[in-house]
Amino acid sequence: ENIPSYINRKHGKENIVYMHPTLETILEETYGIFIYQEQVLRAAQILADFSLGKADILRRAMGKKDKEEIEAREALSAEEDAVVTAKEQEIEAKNEERAAAAAAKKTERETLLAERKRVRDSVRAAKKAEFDARRARLLAERQARKDSIDAARAARQNNDDDGGEDDGGGL
Repeated sequence: ENIPSYINRKHGKENIVYMHPTLETILEETYGIFIYQEQVLRAAQILADFSLGKADILRRAMGKKDKEEIEAREALSAEEDAVVTAKEQEIEAKNEERAAAAAAKKTERETLLAERKRVRDSVRAAKKAEFDARRARLLAERQARKDSIDAARAARQNNDDDGGEDDGGGL
């Protein structure tokens, strides 16, 4: 029934029209018309994601023009699609659960890291304050010793300037 259309398309008397863009690679050599059974196989595999075995059963049913077989295939395919869809939804739900768990774990980790940083910063600040206090105390002690030494030198200098009183009890 498609042979006249095939001939007209071959001679440019009819426009070549593909039912789906994907079919262009399959039907290019036959000007957009299914002529060979292999074309039916390839189309079923590509468009309907049929396995080679399922595509062959469809091809045989079409070859025999067995309407019941074709309808049975369509019903089976619809059932399989429903099962696949349910499985895909189940997988998607599991993926969403995993993503939520990962997000919760990430949030918990970030919270722990923030707490760790806060504690570390607090300890560092306390150690710095302790260090600064010790340093200030040591500097003050150093300055006190220096002042004491300077005072002793000044006293000795005054003593030497006053005539140099002798402690030894001389003549």
